[in-house]
Amino acid sequence: MPDTTANSSRNNKIQLREVFIKFALHWKWFLVSLAISITFAFLYLKFATYEYQVSSIILINDEGNDGGSSSEISTFADLGLFEGPKISLDTEIGILKSKTLIESVVKELQLNVTFYTKSGFSFKEVYQKEKPFNVNLVVDDLKINELDTIFSINATSTTKYNLLDIDGNQLGEGSFGEVIPCEFGSLVATPAAIDSVIAGDEITIRIRPIEDVSIDLTKRIEVVPDNLNSNLIVLKLQDPLKSKAKDILDNLVINYNKDAIEYKRRIAQNTDEFVSNRIDDISVELKSLDQGVQSYKTKNNLSNLDSEASLAIASNVDLGNRIVEITSQIKLIDYVMEYMKSNTEDLIPANLGLLNENDGQNTINYNNLILERNRLSTSANKENPVILNLNNQIENLRESIDRSLLNTRTSLKISLDDAKLQEIKLNSKISSNPKQVREIRDIQRQQETYETLYLYLLQKREENSISLAVTAPNAKIVDKAYGSRDPVAPRKMIVLLASIMLGVIMPVSLITIRSLFNNKINTPEEIEDILQTSTIGCIPPLTSKNEFIAFNKGQSNVAESFRLLRTNVNYLLLNHTKDSTISQKKVYESTVETGEVSSMEKIMFDSYFDTVKSENKGFVGGQRSFKEAKIIMISSTIRKEGKTFVALNLGTSLALLNKKVLFIEADLRNPAVSTYLKKKKQKGLTQFLTDRSLGLSDVIMHDQETDLDILGAGSVPSNPAELLANERFTELLIQSKQCYDYIIVDTSALNIATDTLLLSHYADLFIYVLRANFLSEKLLHIPRKMYDNKRLPNMVFLMNGTDYTKTGYDSTYSFGQSEGNNKSWIKRMLG
Repeated sequence: MPDTTANSSRNNKIQLREVFIKFALHWKWFLVSLAISITFAFLYLKFATYEYQVSSIILINDEGNDGGSSSEISTFADLGLFEGPKISLDTEIGILKSKTLIESVVKELQLNVTFYTKSGFSFKEVYQKEKPFNVNLVVDDLKINELDTIFSINATSTTKYNLLDIDGNQLGEGSFGEVIPCEFGSLVATPAAIDSVIAGDEITIRIRPIEDVSIDLTKRIEVVPDNLNSNLIVLKLQDPLKSKAKDILDNLVINYNKDAIEYKRRIAQNTDEFVSNRIDDISVELKSLDQGVQSYKTKNNLSNLDSEASLAIASNVDLGNRIVEITSQIKLIDYVMEYMKSNTEDLIPANLGLLNENDGQNTINYNNLILERNRLSTSANKENPVILNLNNQIENLRESIDRSLLNTRTSLKISLDDAKLQEIKLNSKISSNPKQVREIRDIQRQQETYETLYLYLLQKREENSISLAVTAPNAKIVDKAYGSRDPVAPRKMIVLLASIMLGVIMPVSLITIRSLFNNKINTPEEIEDILQTSTIGCIPPLTSKNEFIAFNKGQSNVAESFRLLRTNVNYLLLNHTKDSTISQKKVYESTVETGEVSSMEKIMFDSYFDTVKSENKGFVGGQRSFKEAKIIMISSTIRKEGKTFVALNLGTSLALLNKKVLFIEADLRNPAVSTYLKKKKQKGLTQFLTDRSLGLSDVIMHDQETDLDILGAGSVPSNPAELLANERFTELLIQSKQCYDYIIVDTSALNIATDTLLLSHYADLFIYVLRANFLSEKLLHIPRKMYDNKRLPNMVFLMNGTDYTKTGYDSTYSFGQSEGNNKSWIKRMLG
C-alpha cells in the first residue's frame, strides 16, 4: 500500500521549492526593491523629526481615606474638616484631560504661537532660549485666540529686520524693539541676547487658534493610572522638544491643583457666608431674650429665681437638655430650608452638624454637581446634553434634600412634643413652685437654645476659616516631568525592519499579481500538466536581433538547444520503420472510411504508397536498404509562434551533419522565408503546383548561409487548400525523398486553416511548436485534441522562447538534460 503521507510531504516540498524558485528567479527585483526601500528608510531617518517621551507621576489625595489626607492638614482631622466622598481616579483622569484645563495651559504657555528655524531642507521648532529673537504680539485677546497665520522675521543687519509672509513677500521692515504694524495687529521683535543677531538670521512664526491647539494637545497627552492598587497617575507626552513637553506637563498639574483648591475654597466661602448670616440673626434673638428676662424679673420682683429654678429643675436636667438639642436641630433645619427656598442656584452650606448623616452627604453631592455644571457651562451652552443631564440630577437631589429635611424636622417635632409632654408630667408634680418659676424657665430655655446654636455656629465659622487658610491640593507631585534620553519615535530598528519587509513584500506582490493575470503558457511543466505529455525540447529566446543561429560560432544556448533537438529528432526518426508507414496508411484509410478526406486525396495517398512499395528493395535487419528522406512537418496553433524560425534552424543544424536537407514552405497563406533570408521572392511552391511545365530545379534554390535547398511559397494564391490537395504535391514529395536525407515542411497554423491536416499524413515526424509567454492557455485545447485523437502522426511538442532565467531550467543543457540521457522520455513518447 503506497505511503500517502510520504507522497503528500514530497509534493508539498516540491510545491514549496517551485514557489521559492519562482521568486528566486526574480532576485534582481528583490535586490532593487530592498535597495530603494532601505534608501528611503535612511533618508527618512536622516530628515525625520525625532520625538522624546516625557513623563510625570502625581499622587491623587484620597480624602475619603484615612491615609489619603496630607500631613499639613492632619491636625484638623478631629474637627471633621475636608469630609467628602472618595475620589475616583477615572474622574480625576477625565479632569486632567479636559479641554478646559488644557486650554488654560495653552494660554499660560502661549503654545498657540510656535517658532521655527530652517534646518537643511526642513524647519525645526525652537523653544524658549533657543529662539534667536523674542517676538511680542500686540493683538486683541479675542482676535489672537482665533488667529491662524504664518510669517517670518529676517534679520537684515544687527539692528534691522524684514517681516515676510509665507511666500517670502515683504510685509514690512523695522528695527529691533520698534513696534511694527501688520495685518493682524502689531508686533515687537527683540534679540534673544545683546550682540547675538547676525545678518541673515531668520525665524518663522506660526499662530494657530487656541481651540485647535488645545484639541490637538488633548489627543497627544496620555493620562493613565500607574496600577489598580494605588492612587498614582502617570502623565505622558511625546514631543520633539523635551523642555516644552516638561513645561506642559508641569503646568498641567499646577493648573489642576489650582482648580481643585479653587473648588474647595468656593465651598468654604459659601459656607462662611451662610454661617455669618445665621450668627447675626441669632445674636439679635439672644439680645431680645436677655431683655425679656430682665423685664420679667423687674416686673415680678424676682431676686433668687435662679436658686429656686435650679431646685425645681434638678430632677429634670436631662429632659431639658434633650428638649434644647431637639429644638436647635429644628431651628437649624428651618434655616437651611429657608436658605434653599431663597437661593435655588447657589451651593447649600455643608458640615452644619445635622444629626441625619444622609442630609450631610446629599448636601456634599449637591454642591459637587452645582460646581461641575458651572465649570462646564463656561465651554458649553444650556442646551448641551451634559448640562441638561446635570440639571436633572441637581433638581432631583434638591427635592431629595428638601424631603429629607422635612422628614427629619417632622421626626424631631414628634420627639420634641413627647419630651414636653414628659416635662409637663414632671412639672405637675412640682405643685409648690410658683408660676413665675415656670414662666421664667420658658424664657431661659429659649435663651439657652439660641445661645447653644450661637456658640455652635461660631465654632463652625472658625473651623471654616481654618479650612480656607490651609486648603490642600488634590495632587501631590511624586516625579516632576522628565524626558527620555533617547528618542522614542521614529524607532530606527522598526523603520529599518519595516523597510526590509516592504522591500520583500512589494516584489512578491507584483510577481503574484503578474502571475494571476498571466494567462500565457510559460514553462514546459504547464504543457506537460495540460497535454499530459513531454516536450521534445525547449528553444530559448534570441539574445540578438538575428533570426538565425550561427552554429559554427560559439556555444550559445540557442545553438545548443537546436543541437539537442536535432539529436532527439534523429532518435525518433530512427525508430520510424516501414511498420510506421503501414500504420500511417491504416490510419489514413480509416479517415477515408469516415469521410474526412476527399476522393482526390485518397487517389494521391494510394499513388504515394504504390510508388514507395515499388521502389523498396526489402529490409535488412529491420532497417530500410534504400535511401529515402524523412519528412518532418512543423506547425503551431497561431501565427508568430516561431515555427518557420524553428524549421529553418533545425534544417541548418541537420545540414551541418553533411546531410542534404530540403526546406518546403507549405504555409501559402503567410509565407515568411523570404523575409527571414532577406531574399527577393522567386518562383516557388504555388507556381510548381499550378504550372506542370516547371520542374523542381526551376523552383528550388540553394542558400549558402544555411546550406539548405529551399522551396519557397512563391506568390500567395487565392485557393491554398485546393493547391496543397493537388497531386503535384505528392509528386513533389516522391521525387524529393529520393534526393534528400531530410525534408522539412513548414505548414500553416492550425487555428487559421485546415491546410496542415491535408498534408499531415505525409509526415514521418510532426513537430508542434508552442511559444512561451505568447500562446494563451485557452488555445491549448487545439493541440490536445490533435494529440488525443492522433490526428497528427508521430506528434511531438517543442517549446519556443523559453527563458531559462525565469523558469529554473539549466541553460547548459537547454531544458535540463544532456544529449545522452534523453532516451527515457523519448521512449515514453513513443509508448
